[in-house]
Amino acid sequence: IRLEDIERVLTFWRADWSIKWREFNKEHTKRELVACEPLLSKVEKRPLNDEQARAVICFDNRVLVAASAGSGKTSTMVAKAAYAIDRGFFQPKEIVMLAFNKDAAKELAERAEESFKRLKMEGVTVRAKTFHRLGLAIIGYATKKKPRVPEWVVKEPLAFKKLEELVDHLKDNSVAFRSRWDLFRLVFGRDLPDFKSMKAPPKAGTKAGRLNPIQGDPVKSLEECMIANWLHYNGVEYVYERPYEHDTATATHSQYRPDFYYPKIGLYHEHFALDEQGQPPGHFEGYLQDALWKRALHRERGTHLIETTSHQIRQNTWVEHLTQELTSRGIELDPNPDRPVPPDRQPPLSTTKLIGLIRTFIAHVKSNCLTEDELLKRVDELPMGLFKHRYKMFLDIFWPVMEAWNKALKDDKGLDFEDMLVQAAEHVEQGRCVPNFRLVMADEFQDASKARARLCRALVSVPGRHFFAVGDDWQSINRFAGADVSVMTEFREYFGSGQLLKLEQTFRCPQALCDVSSRFVSRNPVQLTKTVYSKTPAVGPALKAVMVPDADSIDN
Repeated sequence: IRLEDIERVLTFWRADWSIKWREFNKEHTKRELVACEPLLSKVEKRPLNDEQARAVICFDNRVLVAASAGSGKTSTMVAKAAYAIDRGFFQPKEIVMLAFNKDAAKELAERAEESFKRLKMEGVTVRAKTFHRLGLAIIGYATKKKPRVPEWVVKEPLAFKKLEELVDHLKDNSVAFRSRWDLFRLVFGRDLPDFKSMKAPPKAGTKAGRLNPIQGDPVKSLEECMIANWLHYNGVEYVYERPYEHDTATATHSQYRPDFYYPKIGLYHEHFALDEQGQPPGHFEGYLQDALWKRALHRERGTHLIETTSHQIRQNTWVEHLTQELTSRGIELDPNPDRPVPPDRQPPLSTTKLIGLIRTFIAHVKSNCLTEDELLKRVDELPMGLFKHRYKMFLDIFWPVMEAWNKALKDDKGLDFEDMLVQAAEHVEQGRCVPNFRLVMADEFQDASKARARLCRALVSVPGRHFFAVGDDWQSINRFAGADVSVMTEFREYFGSGQLLKLEQTFRCPQALCDVSSRFVSRNPVQLTKTVYSKTPAVGPALKAVMVPDADSIDN
């Protein structure tokens, strides 16, 4: 081989071929739009617009279509199936359309059938399945035993009831779990702001900006509210901001009122917003001087004072510290989560709401295949100053419930929907079942969980397979059910290189409403950018505010 031949070949391969590819794809798209105009104009009741048509004929291995609301996502999916079959790319049996529930899968199948009839593609059918139905079939094929989903998993009210039973059993059999559960529900149900962003306490004698604990007078901060609720839980009698027993009023300062007073033992208690260096937030003007004055006053008058601090709250050393301070002085703690709540007070976090939170968290943990160590690491990586211990307390009650849930599934020889997707993906990844779908399409991809995305990725991991997802990240509202919009906003990181296309024309809303909603959603920098436009004529004002007396009147 001559040297000049080698140099010519190397120059050839070092050339910027991405420009050539773009030019080739551009020319190919022009030809296809003309050649397939009869199909593209008839596949739906009205011809596809240019955005839809380009999405249909784009056959990169990985394609994400970021669609606007009412832009024809379903039409585009159905048309792509028809186009792929018409051009001979795939056989109908090699195509699957995935939806998130039975109704959506049924609609996809019906729309596809109507389109095929319109195109005279008699006898052609394309499978439309829910993710879970496909997952169930994969597990059955791989294990030769189709799994069962218990009825108490399928029906959400029964799932809540099952979790209630599991929690009650854990509380009956573990004093430690019962204590953690009750403390979280009564005391730690509210989150705390970053220490540096805490609101300065209201001035003495004012009630504005105060918070209501379960019982007793309004308090000045969330931290004091936690302390008051802990005292209520333990049956400790206290008086909030009782006037100090010695007169301290002057021409410029009102009478001193310590935060808490325990009448049974004549003890005062101040809760100071101080960090580990004993410093208050920077915007708390004069706060440290006041704290020093209070300490000096108690020493001078010989009155007994105990302290808690914001640092102790965030490090969760305050419960042990306060317990020691009170019990060493003769106070007996009597923990009781069922102590009556005054009718004019907001009750603590209810068991029903806490169980609902745990049910949602189970879906997230399983869908994302998260371990206990990974979650603790995420908590540790949160910014300094946040009330991290609250999250750790939640995990302390979550994991026993999760383990009990999994044991109940095992005892019932069943699995839940999250397990179904994860196990199906594992079987495909490990080659125990490799469905012969060459074109996998996913609808409403903004509501995909990591488990759904993992299954899709596994299905198209073999060379020569194509993945086409459509969704609107601006409409992602199912996070409570395990959805993770990052599989859409970080599509290339998750699925590899591919095309990002957009359907920006909406047929649903007038332009004025598109403009208002776009400005609102675009404030979130994580959202994919879209310029939504419409030719739909406006009827009345874009927005209208209506006052109703209560939530029940909204439907009227």
